Parts: sequence; C-alpha cells; structure tokens
Amino acid sequence: MSLQPNRTIHKALISTTSRLIGQYEADGMLIAHAWPDFYDHTASARWSEGPASRSAFVFAFQTENLPADSASIPNYSPMGDLICAYLAVLFGKRFDNHGLLEGSGFF
Repeated sequence: MSLQPNRTIHKALISTTSRLIGQYEADGMLIAHAWPDFYDHTASARWSEGPASRSAFVFAFQTENLPADSASIPNYSPMGDLICAYLAVLFGKRFDNHGLLEGSGFF
C-alpha cells in the first residue's frame, strides 16, 4: 500500500462560524469534520461565540484519472470556492475556503 496521495482525490479545507454536526457523503464526494475531537463537549471554546468557535471541514472529491502522458496538471482549487458558495446558499451562513490540502497527487 502506497502512502502517496491519490491523483484522483482532491481535498479542500473549508470553515464556517456556524455549528454543524454530521457529515455528507455522496458518490465521489465527502464533506466531513476536519478535527476528530469535534464531539468533545468539554472544549468550551468551540461552543461559545468567538474566533475559536469556527467549525472546520474537509471537502474531498474525486475526479477522472489523467493519462500518464498528460503534460498539464489541472487546477481544482476553485472547487473549494464553489462548494463554499453552494453551502452558503443552502444554509444561509458564511463559509470560507482555505485552499487545497491535497490535489492531483500533491500534498
């Protein structure tokens, strides 16, 4: 098993000041909490309004496999802005894109 990033999996870090629970998973897409201790209610900073109360999520999505002889590497970083816009309309709250964590086989 290789620990190198998969060339077809891309991950963007997004955040919101809204408190959201759960995750969303569909074919080729996942929105999940970025920090595993989200359900720890002892961390009062998360539950009180303030700069530390942001919820961070990873938006992971899968794309088509590129041919091995492809000279260009596609830029999927605008997908973070796009999903933030969709989530802002859906929830009526602000969502911020912090960029790709992993994309096109690079961390």
